[in-house]
Amino acid sequence: MYHSTDPKNAAAIQQSGLEVGRESVHTTGGEWADKHYGTRPVYVSVQKGKYEGKPLAVDTSGLDMVADLPSLVDTGAYIEEEGMWWDEGSEPEDVLNFIDENGMIYYEDLVSPGHPVAQAAISATGTAAVLENIPPERIQIMEENKMKITKRQLRRIIKESVLKENRREELRRLKQEDPMEYLQVKFGEGAALTTKEMEKEGLYDAYEDWIMNALDDGDPNVKLISRDLAIYLPDWNKQ
Repeated sequence: MYHSTDPKNAAAIQQSGLEVGRESVHTTGGEWADKHYGTRPVYVSVQKGKYEGKPLAVDTSGLDMVADLPSLVDTGAYIEEEGMWWDEGSEPEDVLNFIDENGMIYYEDLVSPGHPVAQAAISATGTAAVLENIPPERIQIMEENKMKITKRQLRRIIKESVLKENRREELRRLKQEDPMEYLQVKFGEGAALTTKEMEKEGLYDAYEDWIMNALDDGDPNVKLISRDLAIYLPDWNKQ
């Protein structure tokens, strides 16, 4: 997808990427939406050169993307405290099935990565709001001729964003219900974790007794390396 910036910012973006919370040349009229996002997102479009400024190609695969609220207003939506509505018959086709009996769609759904309403809004406007910093390796400065991404490409981009959010939800669930399997799913079979890495995951305390007992019992899945522990989770290395 594509973002636009003031040409004088292009060099800095190549060094540090695009960061949420910063002003954009084409969103000065969208400040009202910041409170719903919790920040100023990075806005992107399927159309190259849609916005004023230097166009940047952005690899959005796997990023947290939600509805572009200001662009929904451009489709004729009216702003309410909890959501948006349209005059009857003027609703974008993509969001029509998500409008409730009060004629509304709600910000809570529109700004939730992977939510069907957010996906429908992205498809309706051809734009999206990215809720995380975008590193420079995902960004390429482009020439200013206009170019569009196809509907198929947009659907693929949305699907990748949904898959990432689904994986994140699954990991959160596993971390609460089965921490050992959480580590296996996140790091892969055969992975080795040190105590420092376990502490970073917030799981070391839960397994400290198990680790020490395993060392005392000579468990082959747990080994002492230098002054640190290398924790091989049980059965990971078995063929």
